[in-house]
Amino acid sequence: MTSAVFMGEPVEPVPLHGDDLEREKDRLAALVLEDIGTPIDTWAVAAALEIAGLRDFDAGTRFGAWDLFDLADDVYARCMTRRDGKPPPVGPVRARPRRTSRLTRFARLYAAGAFFIFPLAIQLAALLVLGYSQWASIHFTARQASIVVFAVISGFVVTAGFVQALGYLGPLFLEPGEYVRARRLVIRTLLLGLLLTFVVADIAWIVNVAANAYPNKDIGIGLVYYVLVAFVSLANAALYMLRKFLAMVVSTVVGLGVVALIVEQTSWSIYAAHWTSLGVSVLVALGWVWVTLWHRERKTRGVPAPTELPRLAYLGYLGAPFFTYGILYFGLLFADRLVAWTTGHNPLPVWFRPAYEVGLDWALVALVLGIALLEYTVNAFSGHVLRVQQEVDGARIREHNRRFVRFYCFQLGVLALLAAAGIALVYEGGVSLRHVSFLHKVGEFFADSATRGVFVAGAIGYALIAWGLLNSLFLLSLSRPKLVLRAIFPAVLGSLAVGIPLSRTYPYWYAAAGLAAGGLVFAAVSGWYVVRTLSRADYFYFAAY
Repeated sequence: MTSAVFMGEPVEPVPLHGDDLEREKDRLAALVLEDIGTPIDTWAVAAALEIAGLRDFDAGTRFGAWDLFDLADDVYARCMTRRDGKPPPVGPVRARPRRTSRLTRFARLYAAGAFFIFPLAIQLAALLVLGYSQWASIHFTARQASIVVFAVISGFVVTAGFVQALGYLGPLFLEPGEYVRARRLVIRTLLLGLLLTFVVADIAWIVNVAANAYPNKDIGIGLVYYVLVAFVSLANAALYMLRKFLAMVVSTVVGLGVVALIVEQTSWSIYAAHWTSLGVSVLVALGWVWVTLWHRERKTRGVPAPTELPRLAYLGYLGAPFFTYGILYFGLLFADRLVAWTTGHNPLPVWFRPAYEVGLDWALVALVLGIALLEYTVNAFSGHVLRVQQEVDGARIREHNRRFVRFYCFQLGVLALLAAAGIALVYEGGVSLRHVSFLHKVGEFFADSATRGVFVAGAIGYALIAWGLLNSLFLLSLSRPKLVLRAIFPAVLGSLAVGIPLSRTYPYWYAAAGLAAGGLVFAAVSGWYVVRTLSRADYFYFAAY
């Protein structure tokens, strides 16, 4: 006998009898009513059961029915009994969960959104408390920091496309329980990401030999950091695809523990400590991915499911918009840094500016409260779509679309409040922590005019980017990735167009104005697309599916 995957969980085909059979059929009726409301006919029930993962085989072995349609007849009758057995509702039917359950769901999804940025926050905290993280150290000279930070940023940018593509393609196989295909997708994506990583590394080495911009030792150190950070980025992308947020934190904490152990207990160089730490984090993350997929495969072994991936050309076609989005998004995040760090005459082509980085790091921390909301919003939007479909008659198109616009405006208002609260908390907290002696570099918080200016511009820029991300979630949920690209591409150009002339005319840290300008373009253009799309949500929701 084979097991089924019902609502994402494997179910053994054990025959049901007596009260167990009746309870399970009642559960199916409740599931159908929750998912599609009052079914039109038995065919709609059969479709809902099939989407949930049930097959003719399961209908026969578990429920004693001839096939899925025979089971659907029984479930349809139970749905009608449930509906007719209740007093007629006053006004539109609207099944609202209890307030406690809504708050619990919000807290869970909000925490998941915070986990997305949590590993970077841990790195910053380690730098402040310990004096080092997995790729930084307060004892780095300006030359060392310039090499390492540029390499780290390059590692994130080069793999950003694969990170976003895997985040989109992975659920296409995970949600229907096709774990063999999901595992093969992870392997193929990681290999392609590493191939591009090494190709870029080879090109960088050849260009450096021709231009003689960096000494061989410096470029070699930088390339090791670059490759290892690319490994970490790809491994974390696989964990994010599997929704293993805790694993991302664990791999980071374990890596930091390795750095601390080596620095405090050995005479190894900081480079060796960093490289070992990053390697351990990669092994922990990939091990977690492998065990998770293997466990899911084992639980569903014997379930008929495709095992071969679609052709690479087809996967490339599906993932191309998200790959491009990843590159452009990270380009928007780091373009102003590149502009600021290439201003003036410096010993190296890219020269790290500590005051600039400190301002941006604190500005990014300030937006954690706002960015964490996005995970909740994308899930709440899915539920909102179902409620609107159930509650609004098909002829009331204007009301239908206004409901979506109001939902978007409410989410935007909450994001603005959280962003403002985060900025205020970080500013006041940073000023208060200036007198805490055991925190490295906090005493310099806002002591430099460049840091103050960068923090203000960075907070504005990141808040606008968060708005743009909120807009992007709505557009991506309605299968409109090209509209997101049309918004973020001019944002990158705007960041460069504003940052380059200002940083060359005024002090270098005016490059941060480019981040704010790019964020404004991203938010404004994507916001226009969102309002236009939601104002015709009836059409775009239909077209998306």
